[in-house]
Amino acid sequence: MINEMEDVSNNIKINMLCLIFIKVDTKVTFMSTFMLTRVVWVG
Repeated sequence: MINEMEDVSNNIKINMLCLIFIKVDTKVTFMSTFMLTRVVWVG
């Protein structure tokens, strides 16, 4: 039972990390797209 609980908490940690990475990745992608768009507009 204790092992099961440990597994669940480990899974939650991994999921949280994945979510953070996805959020950061989306932010970076959005920012680079935005910058590219601006460069194209200015150019």
